[in-house]
Amino acid sequence: MKQIYAYFAKSFQLIITFLVNFLVLTTFFGIIEFIHPIRNRILSSILTALQVPVTGKNIIILLSATCIIIPVLLHRTKVMLRYVLWTLDCRKPDEKEKEQLEMAMDIICEKSRDDKNNYEFYVSDMDDDNAFALGDRIIIVTKNLLESVTVNTVAGLMAHEVGHIKNHHNHVYLVANTVATLGNTVIQLYYALSDILIELQGVPILGFFLRLLAWFFKALAFLMMMVLAFPERIISSRRFRQHEYEADEYACMIGMGTCLFVALKYITRNDHEEESVFASHPLTEKRLARIAAYVASHDRMSANPG
Repeated sequence: MKQIYAYFAKSFQLIITFLVNFLVLTTFFGIIEFIHPIRNRILSSILTALQVPVTGKNIIILLSATCIIIPVLLHRTKVMLRYVLWTLDCRKPDEKEKEQLEMAMDIICEKSRDDKNNYEFYVSDMDDDNAFALGDRIIIVTKNLLESVTVNTVAGLMAHEVGHIKNHHNHVYLVANTVATLGNTVIQLYYALSDILIELQGVPILGFFLRLLAWFFKALAFLMMMVLAFPERIISSRRFRQHEYEADEYACMIGMGTCLFVALKYITRNDHEEESVFASHPLTEKRLARIAAYVASHDRMSANPG
C-alpha cells in the first residue's frame, strides 16, 4: 500500500508540475502573440499533419508543450545534467577538495562496502553549508562546508546524500526540475523586463506607462512564481520530509549516525525553524532525536548481542 501511495504521489506531482509550467509558458507566448503573431513553418506543418487548425491559439499550445516535453526527454543526458549543475553554481573540485571528498567517501564506503567510483563529486560555490545529491550518482558539497568542518563531518552529510541516491529519491525531482526549467526562465525574464522598464521610467510622456508596464511584469512574475511553487510546496512537502528521514536512516544504518548528528547540528546552527506543512525538511530537532535514538539503540544491541 505504501508503494502504491508513493507511485500515485510521484505521478500526481509530475502532472501538476507539467500543468503549472504549461500555464506559465502559454501566458508568456500569449503575450508575444498579442504583440506580434507567432507564425512558424515547422509548427504549422505539425498542426497540419495532426489535422489541427493552424491558429494562434493552437500554435501557442503546441509551442508550450514542446518547450516542456523536449527537456524532459533529455533530462538524463549529460547536457541537461550539466545545465542543472550550472544553475546550482557547481564545478569540478580542485585537487585539495577532491582529496577531502574522496577521504570522506572512503569512510562511507568502508562501512557500507560501497564503491566510491559509483559516484561523481562536485563543489558548489553557493554561500551555504550544505550537501545535496543529483540524479543517481552525483554528490555536491558546498565549498563553505569543506573549508569549515572535519572530513568525518563531511562524510556524515554525504552519507545522508548517498541515502537519497540509494532510495531513488532524486529521479522525480530531476524530472520535475527539468520540466520547470523554461518556466523559471520565463519568470526571470519577466523580472528582467520589469527592471529595464523601471530604468526607462524617466522618459518624458512615456514614463508613466512604462512604470505601469514594469509593475505589470513584476506582478506577473510574482504570480507565476507562486504558481510554480505549488507542486513542491503543497503537494510534495510531506513526501520530501519522509525522504529526509529515510536518508537519515540509511546513514545511521551503515554506522554514520554520529557523524550525521554532528553535521546536522553544524549546518543548522543559525537556523530559526518553525514547523510548517509546506516545509521540505522536518524540524532539525526531530531529525536529531531520531538519529540519537537510532545510534543509542544500535549501541545497546552491540553491547548486548545476545
